[in-house]
Amino acid sequence: MRRIGKIIIWLLASFGAAGVIGMVVAAVFVSRIGDSVPDLPDHMVLSLDLNAGVAEKSSESPLELFQSDGPIEMRRVADMLQLASKDDRVEGIVVKLGTARLSVAHAQEIRGLIQRFRKSGKFALAYADSFGQVSNSTIEYYMASAFDEVWMQPSGELAITGLMLEMPFAGDALNSIGVEAKIRQRREFKSAPDTFTRNSLSKPARKNLQQLVDSLFDQIVTGIADSRKLPKQQVRDLIDSSPLLSAQAHKAKLIDRLDYWPQFVEAAKVHSGKKSTLVAVRRYSADADSPNQSGPKVALIYGVGAIVSGKKQNSPFDNSAYVAAEEMARAIDAAARDDSVKAILMRIESPGGSYLASDTIWNAVRRANAKGKPIIASMGAVAASGGYYIAMAADKVVAQPGTITGSIGVYGGKFVTEGLWSKLGINWQGVHAGRNATMWSGVRDYPPSAEARLDAIMDAIYDDFTTKAAKARSLSAERIDAAARGRVFTGADALAAGLVDELGGFDAALAAVKRAIGLKPDQSITLVRMPKRLPTLERLLKLVTGDQDEVKSTLVGMLGLEESIGDGLRRHLGPISRDLEFLRPPVGRLQMPPIRIRY
Repeated sequence: MRRIGKIIIWLLASFGAAGVIGMVVAAVFVSRIGDSVPDLPDHMVLSLDLNAGVAEKSSESPLELFQSDGPIEMRRVADMLQLASKDDRVEGIVVKLGTARLSVAHAQEIRGLIQRFRKSGKFALAYADSFGQVSNSTIEYYMASAFDEVWMQPSGELAITGLMLEMPFAGDALNSIGVEAKIRQRREFKSAPDTFTRNSLSKPARKNLQQLVDSLFDQIVTGIADSRKLPKQQVRDLIDSSPLLSAQAHKAKLIDRLDYWPQFVEAAKVHSGKKSTLVAVRRYSADADSPNQSGPKVALIYGVGAIVSGKKQNSPFDNSAYVAAEEMARAIDAAARDDSVKAILMRIESPGGSYLASDTIWNAVRRANAKGKPIIASMGAVAASGGYYIAMAADKVVAQPGTITGSIGVYGGKFVTEGLWSKLGINWQGVHAGRNATMWSGVRDYPPSAEARLDAIMDAIYDDFTTKAAKARSLSAERIDAAARGRVFTGADALAAGLVDELGGFDAALAAVKRAIGLKPDQSITLVRMPKRLPTLERLLKLVTGDQDEVKSTLVGMLGLEESIGDGLRRHLGPISRDLEFLRPPVGRLQMPPIRIRY
């Protein structure tokens, strides 16, 4: 890597940043011209390798030109299976997994797509070298169980050991170095700040997170039991006996056949009953016409990542996953103004973020509502806290049973570092004018009057969030209180709490869009992504023809040639650094706890 960096630095010195990027553009352009894609065969078995993972939204970086095996976009999987189910040339699909690391919601989305694909009369086979190797593959096997057959290498194992949810607690560690987290939260289930203020789970947080993992676990057990035609209790017992050796998994009827990948491929071809050719899904989807390209226009607007204020960076090399409030609000407004756009579909996958930024997007949704434009919100793996805030004003909210959502609450505050500086022998001194001027000092504690103001701000934000949620969801004061206070839900439990309208994935959201604009289920729509995504080469050319400061900052960030640690962090974090600054967390964070689900 260091040698590559030196080569690039030499090229920069010789030809300049724009010249180097221009050469990259030219090389990619020439290589693409030289590519030729042969016609698809008359008889195909599609092949999809999910081990690279699934992404809600494809990469925005031109570097994707050099990647052929990265995560596949969820919508692309949905489009491909929809097309293939009606394509007489396609006999079936084989999927390779084992290290896919899917969320429960994404596993459910793929399960639903595979089940509909099979109903069209085509087969679906799944293969894994091993379901976990000193790791847990419960969710991955849950997805695979929806296929006609599940194969595994004889030396593999079936590690369906259940679910574990955990979060870190650094309260004692921070205190030991002289740092005190002064963070307020609303209310008792809003446990995100606990990672800095406590050394263990609070009773309310433990109760809420246990309910969350129990709901997810029950969905997984039920799904496996239904797909494998086994009693639920037997599935629970098998999970409690896991990891299972391959022979044990086969005997328990969780694995249909133990064999190797070449034999699996040959069996798939025999299964098709014709001389079929294995065709990669990426090739098939590149050659086939995408669905949803005729009929009334519907704007597809993504909200993927942490929610921050302002605009997204213009650099085409910026591949950070965050929602820039100004950009998303502009896209919603543009769709609302466009008379040819009949509805808006928001696809949201976000743990939350800035209250101010979330409110900016919420207001854009309300403006679109006022213009009579139907808006459907479709939730991916997670749409919690600020992610739920931007969804709740939609006409319909659709979530998978395993989508993590809710977390209606707020936290904010800062870290007091005076003790740390004292340990280092550094004494901060200063002067100020104004009683609360030191409120956001990263060194000293809040003055009493400022602490009162912080509490007032937290209360105002929480009241605003709950009031808007109650109005949008038509919930009484009692029901919104039961659904709020920072509680985190699965999609299934959120439906019972009145926070979502319907369970399902992208296809269910499209069906809701059609109903909203008066179409029948079998009628077509035209999905138009907003804001429009520039083609890859255009993004590269935009960088080359842009100002040299942008070129320089992009390449400096790529090469890690920061002038200082602070500059380097800002370059890598970009605009999101405003909301993630360690020593002064911003007021009004609508974000779910930093939990990790082990599977």
